[in-house]
Amino acid sequence: MIPILNVEETRELDRQAANDGKMSVLIERSGYGVYKGALDLLGGTYAKRVVAICGKGNNGNDARVAADLLARRGAKVVATDANAQIQIPPGTDLVIDGAFGTGFRGEYQSPTVPQFSQVLAVDIPSGVNGDTGVACVGAIRADMTVCLGTLKPGLVFGDGPNKAGKVVVHDIGLRPGKFDKWLVEYNDCVKILPHRGRADHKWSYPVGILGASEGMEGASHLCALAALRSGAGMVRVVVTDNGPLRYPISEAVFDRFPIQGFVDEFVRATRRWKVAIVGPGLGLDHSGDRGGFKAQLVRAILKEVTIPVILDADALKVFGSPFELGELTRQNPVQNVVITPHEGEFQALVGRKPDSDRISEVVSLAKTTGATVLLKGPSTVVASPDGRAAVVTSGTSNLATAGTGDVLAGLIGALIAQGMSCFEATFCGAYIHGDSARGSSQGRLIASDLPHLIGTWFEKNCSTSN
Repeated sequence: MIPILNVEETRELDRQAANDGKMSVLIERSGYGVYKGALDLLGGTYAKRVVAICGKGNNGNDARVAADLLARRGAKVVATDANAQIQIPPGTDLVIDGAFGTGFRGEYQSPTVPQFSQVLAVDIPSGVNGDTGVACVGAIRADMTVCLGTLKPGLVFGDGPNKAGKVVVHDIGLRPGKFDKWLVEYNDCVKILPHRGRADHKWSYPVGILGASEGMEGASHLCALAALRSGAGMVRVVVTDNGPLRYPISEAVFDRFPIQGFVDEFVRATRRWKVAIVGPGLGLDHSGDRGGFKAQLVRAILKEVTIPVILDADALKVFGSPFELGELTRQNPVQNVVITPHEGEFQALVGRKPDSDRISEVVSLAKTTGATVLLKGPSTVVASPDGRAAVVTSGTSNLATAGTGDVLAGLIGALIAQGMSCFEATFCGAYIHGDSARGSSQGRLIASDLPHLIGTWFEKNCSTSN
């Protein structure tokens, strides 16, 4: 679990260190971390040529300490001020970028880096916004970034991952006593995954799905398969009686409830379920129609069911604003709701700007709606209404194909059915979803491959019995 602190939170830690008289010690530790990163890139130091670009802030001080350590080991080092007209000579083996830190704003034109020279950035590549990851035109591109103490949002969002290269977090002994935002790692998930008991049976972990409009049966089918591969013992897919006449044959049970009295019938069915997933393949009555029968159905279910509810896909289009969703969530008897928007659905709800602080926006939506929010993306953010946020970077572009979101909903639903909290099930589900996709060749994965890959992931990484 690696803490993520934004620019202001990082500054506050620095201020505390300065007040405690620890800043010089932290600079020495930080410089040593940069030095270690340089050794990794150089593979040795004797006669290697290094240029250190040193700004006026702590990043510049860290670069100077690293430069001095490299010089002592036999490297030919030139330390230059960031404000100077810098000409990096051909044949330079390594450029240490300590020009600007996480508080960078405005424009920056990095010096031209010769071909075959490597770049190591201190904390964050110069020219990249520490909160959003947005890079100015002249921002430098690093082969490695040594992040000091805590991870910064700008290294996992926007242009940050492409500019940062390999990110190494170096512990300098300055960790926040309490943090509520972090990067999810493998062990963070494995240690909290549920385990089946010896006496458990199929009704110990039942999942219900509402969706499967005619022509969209595949979405709920993928959702059901993912839930089954993720540990659900029984999956029941429900549609209205004007729904599809056929459903793909599988271990999932398929039911059609009559339109008249549908909500009462559905609520009765949920008494045997541990979680309800609403939305995969649901289909609204008309495009953008928030007043049709299915939209009313989603609202009614959200108010009346007494089990956790996951709202996915079409179910998210029902709500015109976060406040409308929040009013219904607060009326829910158990108030355990998860929403899983992709970028377009998120923007439709909150009007997010592309360069905004992604973590803060998702946390704000979670607080407003009272729901656990999962914002899908290259770096997925999961936020709880209590302000906690987990960032998942296990994903891959393999997931950029239709239907993978339906699989994710089924995976999260199965984890909730097995007793995990909504927040933990959601960030673990996102991690497993992304990590499983790495088992497929680049660009050749389709969504129906994923349930099997997820099942294999569970087999390899955790025991399913006590």
